[in-house]
Amino acid sequence: NNNDLPTGALVLPETVQYAGITYTVRAINNSTFARCPIYSVVMANTIDSLAGSTFWGCNYLINVTFSNSLRYIGNVCFEGAYLGDVLLPPSVRILEAGALMGSHITSITLNDSLEVMESGCLTGNQITSLYIPASVKSINNPLGDGYNGFNGFITSIVVDPNNPYYDSRNNCNAIIESSTGNMIAVCRNT
Repeated sequence: NNNDLPTGALVLPETVQYAGITYTVRAINNSTFARCPIYSVVMANTIDSLAGSTFWGCNYLINVTFSNSLRYIGNVCFEGAYLGDVLLPPSVRILEAGALMGSHITSITLNDSLEVMESGCLTGNQITSLYIPASVKSINNPLGDGYNGFNGFITSIVVDPNNPYYDSRNNCNAIIESSTGNMIAVCRNT
């Protein structure tokens, strides 16, 4: 029933009660708020995981306050949202395939705790520059398919020089796997 969907500003609480028992909210299930007409989300700091499609199709969503405990963002979690500038909390470790795909991001800050960037996790956005932290251990084409991860908006890719797995040698504006020399992702100015 569409009349039961949450609308407007959504606050995800630290606890919920069910059958007289109080439970701590630690994760949000697949598609829980998919297609809901919400414009804002504030997550309690107890939430550490957003499953796939949690906010998929939330086309009015423009403001998200992430949990300081968030470690995992599932596949196509925010597709369709209009997130603009995104500052991921330092707790985020994994961006699953398509995690932030198509969420109209114009800039993003990836923190030094991020370890995994799966396929297409940032594709379909308007990001112009991308900085890969030293902590990233696994990258699988984060900018999506087509021309080895080409994203027409990105003009600058920099990998932290202390990253032992990847580099952007000689200011090449690409993500290079250091052990093999293979290009993982390129941009307009590679």
